[in-house]
Amino acid sequence: MHKLVIVIPAYFEEEVLDSTISTLTQILEQLSEEKKISGGSTLLIVNDGSTDQTWPIIEKYHKSNHFVSGINLSRNYGHQNALWAGMTAASVDADIVVTIDADLQDDPNSIIEMVDAYHAGYDVVYG
Repeated sequence: MHKLVIVIPAYFEEEVLDSTISTLTQILEQLSEEKKISGGSTLLIVNDGSTDQTWPIIEKYHKSNHFVSGINLSRNYGHQNALWAGMTAASVDADIVVTIDADLQDDPNSIIEMVDAYHAGYDVVYG
């Protein structure tokens, strides 16, 4: 079974994280139930030095939602560096890595299509 890690850079995202985690958890549950990904798949949320409640929210969900994990950067390094940190960490044991912004400005249901494309033999899928 293939492990999917969804990397989510987050900077001052306390207002959207509850909804984002709920939406992406539903997608992971669906893909897992359909046997398209392993149950060990995760949401890897990278806190990019936020001083609001972003990191405490990530910690709260990590304790109650087995899909949620996080990286807490010591300061703001910028969106691309937070993304890179998450992708680097995910590459250690992920078969599939998908990135999405915490505000879900891109359609999160596209993740399902991307996983399907991966299973159809594509190495890189860009949405």
